[in-house]
Parts: sequence; structure tokens; C-alpha cells
Amino acid sequence: PSAMTPSSIHSMINQLRSRGFACHSLSKNQPWILNALQAATQNDAAKMNQFRFPPLEGPIHYDDSKRLAFRALLEVATTCFEGLLVASSSSSSVQDKRQESSLAHENRKRYMGILRQYKERSSSHLFQKNPNEPFDNTIRNPPQPFSSSFFNLFNYNHGSLNAHKDRSLLTVIYSHVPTMIPSPINSAANSTNTKHDNNYSEVRRSALWIKDSNNQWHNADQIIQSDQIVVMVGEDFETSGISSSLGL
Repeated sequence: PSAMTPSSIHSMINQLRSRGFACHSLSKNQPWILNALQAATQNDAAKMNQFRFPPLEGPIHYDDSKRLAFRALLEVATTCFEGLLVASSSSSSVQDKRQESSLAHENRKRYMGILRQYKERSSSHLFQKNPNEPFDNTIRNPPQPFSSSFFNLFNYNHGSLNAHKDRSLLTVIYSHVPTMIPSPINSAANSTNTKHDNNYSEVRRSALWIKDSNNQWHNADQIIQSDQIVVMVGEDFETSGISSSLGL
């Protein structure tokens, strides 16, 4: 993956500390990532007549667009994860490296090794054995890098997620949030409601709300830009011992 700059790593960590998630700008040097995510959300997800892909029941079928979106999100996730690991190894919040927990040290070493494996293989190993399964989980020694990663597309016109806490190391989310579409409501009615000015109305069915460490909720969809992804750390990262060195 393309490495993050020190300033972008610093910005991501500060956002994670202050509101529980970060808005990370996608690299302009890898336009295929944004193109893949836009295609998956604006075409694939928008046209689904169900809430989620893969479905909870029934066969799972990845087409080229979904496979490319999986690759894109995994690329972004590993890039952000590497940035956090690099920052934690030189974080000034650890006053004395000798006092750092052996758990954090061993986990950082292990995760860096997994990242090296991923870089060596790039994403060429994905969907090699089965076009509908990103990882070949029969490979166990060593297992494929980040083989527990998973991918979902959601169409919030057909359902919603309950409040939950992510269990993984890192979660990355790309959202296509339509704001306004032509409204069938007549202009006379529109004039009484500023939301409907110019014959337009909101079509947003739901929003991504994220709670910070102070139990304050933030609407990520109102903050995120079209060329950004949401980054959140999960329980596995919080219990790894590494997050404490970053003040998370």
C-alpha cells in the first residue's frame, strides 16, 4: 500500500482521539480506489433490491465491480493501519519505551510482519481460488494476510444497522450520501419549507452516527467529503495494547 505522510497520520490520530473516527482523504496517486468505491456505491449498492451484500442467506456472487471495491477498501485499511503502527512505535506519549507493555510490543511486531506479507503479495492473491471468496482459507502456514477481513455493501433504502461496536482491528467506510433530488412537491408547498426550496427534497434515509469516548454522537455523513473514507479502530486494536500509546 501507498504510505501515509506524517501529517496525514497526525491528523488521523487527532480525529480519532477527539471524536472516535477520522475522515481520511484518499490518495490522488491511486485514482482507481476512489473510482472503484464510487462505482460500488452509486451503481452496485444503489441498485440492490436488498439491504446488504453479501446476503445473510443464499448464494454469494461477486462481480468484477465488487471484487475491485474489496481490493480498494483493503488497500485503504492496510495503509491506515500501517500509519497507526508507525506512529505508535515513535509516539511521544510513551514516556519510557521500557515501560511499554510486552503485549503492545509483540502485537506491533506481529502486525508489521503481516503487513510485510501483504505488501509482498499486494492484492494479487485475492479471489484466486474462488471468484466469490476473497481469501483461500485453506492456506494456514502462514495464513493469508488479513484473511479475517470482510466486506459489505449496504442500501439503506432497504434496512438499517442496529447500534453496535466493531470487533475488528480497523473499520473503513466509504459512503455515497445523496443530498437532494427533484421533488414532486409543488413549488407553493416548497416555499413554506426551506428544505424543499427550488423543488428539491432530501432523500437521505439514514445516517452513520458514531459515538466518541465522551458518549457524544457525531453524524459522520455530514462531515465526510466525497473523496474521503471514515476510519475507526475496533475492539481488537483497543485490546492490543497499541492504542494506549496513541492516546486512543
